Amino acid sequence: MARTVFIGVAFHVVTKARSASHSLSVIPPLVITAERDHTPTMTIKSAAFLALVGMILMTILVTVDFINVVLGVMRDVVPAMALLRSLIYLLASTTVTLFLFVFHKNQS
Repeated sequence: MARTVFIGVAFHVVTKARSASHSLSVIPPLVITAERDHTPTMTIKSAAFLALVGMILMTILVTVDFINVVLGVMRDVVPAMALLRSLIYLLASTTVTLFLFVFHKNQS
């Protein structure tokens, strides 16, 4: 059974079945050929837009859940404390969506 251990920038594969002198085989680290470490097509503006789209979808789901919990509390099917939890989730989701919207608009 092999075990991978991260040491510095090189990976060593340690095999228990071999002797101590032959137990380490070194795999060289990845060589970065580009000048930048990230994908050149993904800008801050496009990343903010992608996060905004995902957060809008999440906010829609949280809003539907909040409406479902409110209806459940009104019918005495769901405890009232679930309403507080759902309200906190809705406010947090709306706040993050608003932040991402403003952040996306302020990117040049």
